[in-house]
Amino acid sequence: MVKEGRSIAKAIAAGNYHQITVYSTTECGTRRIVRHYDPPACESLDEVVSCYRGLFGTLAEGFTAEGSRIAGGSIGGRFIQDVCDVTERLR
Repeated sequence: MVKEGRSIAKAIAAGNYHQITVYSTTECGTRRIVRHYDPPACESLDEVVSCYRGLFGTLAEGFTAEGSRIAGGSIGGRFIQDVCDVTERLR
């Protein structure tokens, strides 16, 4: 359930802060980040995917995307966990 006005700190503390990172592949084969989307109001990766599609539309050919959950660490650090391919879900 999308919770309006939720802060990033609250989302991380709740353990359900998710993000999508979109990549393009250059001619030499390296991946380049073209968009990073992490709305703190979304409580699940499914909600982030739905919001992304509503805001940016579908993912074009030649791009890939990964979804992940962000967890908090000590001294304000963040850790990326549960990385998965969401390319097809965004097409």
